[in-house]
Amino acid sequence: MADSQQLDLLFNGRAAWNEWRGLNPGAVIDLRGADLSSRDFSDFNFAHALLQEANFSRSTLRGATFISANLSRTNLSHADLARANLIAATLIETDLSYAQLDDTRLLTAVLRRVDLSHVDLRGLDLQSLDLRGTDLTGANLADQNLQQQDLSGATLVGADLRHANLGRANLSKANLDQAELAGAILAQANLQDSMLNGADLSGQDLSGARLRGAQLTSCDLRGANLTNAELDRADLTGSRLAKLVTQGWSIKGITCKYAFWDKEGERKTNYGKGEFERMYSEAIKIELRYDRRLSATDLATLPFLIEHLEASHWGCLLRLKSIEEVAGGSVVTLAVEEVGSHTPSVLAQQLNDQVGDLLHAQNSLREDKALQLSLKESLSEIKNEIWPRLLELAAEHKDSQARHLTVLFMDLKNFTHWDDREISENLALFRGLIKPVLQKWGAGHPNMEGDSLRATFQNARTGLECACMLQQVLAGAGFALRIGLDLGPVRTSYNEVTEETDLEGHTVNFAARLESLAQPGQVLVSESVWHFTEKHHGEFQFTPLKLRLDKDVGKLRAGDDVLCYGVSR
Repeated sequence: MADSQQLDLLFNGRAAWNEWRGLNPGAVIDLRGADLSSRDFSDFNFAHALLQEANFSRSTLRGATFISANLSRTNLSHADLARANLIAATLIETDLSYAQLDDTRLLTAVLRRVDLSHVDLRGLDLQSLDLRGTDLTGANLADQNLQQQDLSGATLVGADLRHANLGRANLSKANLDQAELAGAILAQANLQDSMLNGADLSGQDLSGARLRGAQLTSCDLRGANLTNAELDRADLTGSRLAKLVTQGWSIKGITCKYAFWDKEGERKTNYGKGEFERMYSEAIKIELRYDRRLSATDLATLPFLIEHLEASHWGCLLRLKSIEEVAGGSVVTLAVEEVGSHTPSVLAQQLNDQVGDLLHAQNSLREDKALQLSLKESLSEIKNEIWPRLLELAAEHKDSQARHLTVLFMDLKNFTHWDDREISENLALFRGLIKPVLQKWGAGHPNMEGDSLRATFQNARTGLECACMLQQVLAGAGFALRIGLDLGPVRTSYNEVTEETDLEGHTVNFAARLESLAQPGQVLVSESVWHFTEKHHGEFQFTPLKLRLDKDVGKLRAGDDVLCYGVSR
């Protein structure tokens, strides 16, 4: 441990100590474990000294020399190290919390798992330092150049990183909860498995950032650029996402129980398991690669290949995006228009796995001249042979799968007060007026019982356009309507008794509940419908409403308040 004679010399003052050091340049300075707290050692020479586990807490060390000194596990908490020279010093597990480091020279110093919490590091050159696992809680790193710096595992809770350059920095497994990041450069930073809970990332350029597994709960991401960012397995629950740029982002396995998409970050939108990924993941593209130019038989069987993929993954809709000749062959690209109830990342893998077998089938056809001839002569017969099997495949999956649809429910006011003649005349007029409107907006599964109507639409905007037009057309004819719309998973099944398609699920029931809560002449929509149509500014006017349920629906109970929106053009 500490040499007692050296301690006596040290306590005799700076002049005596530095003179002795000058006369004994080869002496081994051993001050390990010494209590040197709350003393003034300004301009002392501690070069090459052994200072492990010494206590310098609250001491003044301004201008002191620690070149190549060993300060591992040394307590420098609250010490004044302004202008101190720590070039090539070893600071492993050293406590520098609350220390003053103005103009401190740290070039080539060895820092590992150092406690730099609540230290002002502005203006210091940190480029040569190993900051992995460093505790930087509450540290001031504003305007710091940390480009390509390795900060993996560092603790940056509440740190001031405003306008810091973190481009391409390695922040994997770093804890940045509540960190101040306004104006920071984070493009292409590695934030894998990092913690950013409650961080303000509004307006940030996070393009290309690796955020796989990152904790982003309650983050402010309004106006942030997440172009080509990777957020697989990240948690976005409770984040504010207005005007978020998401082109090319990857969100496989992302968690988001609810988020706020409005400008103020106050209107909560809830999501079921996997629903956020289904709604916002980039369109899946499936590539079929041929080692040749496409032949007539290849093109003729492409529709069957697509139909087979769709039937094997009920609710999935595919579109032929492009056919391109490339060096050495051709590439056919299929785009997934709808994922149904499938998780996009899982669906993409399943489709790609299946494509290989189907390409092998096409190659076999190419080699079978007789079958090629049969195809050319009897294409319609071949289709008739394959089509029933495709329907069987679809039927096998139909009962257990769901599609995401917008559901509209509507009924007439005063229907029960009409006499028989009025009912007959008014219903004939009513049905005559709504039929062309439904056709115009491509309504699916239309079903009328008396004065009520149920229909579905492929997207929220189309359903809302149809609802507003129905309201306008029927109002002009003297009819007062109540309309409710919701968007979400809808199960379809064939009813052998009515020979009609039945619709089932929470979305259908909630749309019906909204219709019953609407006033005559009012269109009520759910949060999901509002979310997908709110961006069409100027076309619709939304009025937020809290209404009390009169009946149970799903997990909601009679008497619960629900947030919905009244809509007008």
